[in-house]
Amino acid sequence: MQQHILRIYLALFFVSGFALSAAAQHKLGHLDSFAAGQVSVASESQGNAATLAEAPMQMEAPGLDEIAITVRGNQIRVQHAEGLTLMVYNITGVKVSTHRVESDDYSFTLNVDRGIYIVKVGKVARRITIG
Repeated sequence: MQQHILRIYLALFFVSGFALSAAAQHKLGHLDSFAAGQVSVASESQGNAATLAEAPMQMEAPGLDEIAITVRGNQIRVQHAEGLTLMVYNITGVKVSTHRVESDDYSFTLNVDRGIYIVKVGKVARRITIG
């Protein structure tokens, strides 16, 4: 039984790392295509003596309204998710808790055994450890 749980934990660890890696590559892909667009703008406007340095450079800043999930002990804090439903699943995928996020900065105590859990709010899911 413990080996089975360890295998699931390792699978989730690698999948979450892969998802983060894919998200980072996707973000970099947007920046590369944006930079390539700047080069084409500069080369198309050679008649106007415009250079790449003169082209406006904008980078996407992280939104202030992104859902944030933080854990300290068995206290869970969710920010920027007012009106959404928060669900907590154990490592085997069984839902152990459901909460309605009632404010923009919502905190609650999760009364579960020590272990690894998945917290899902809207489209955001995070792996947490309750120790």
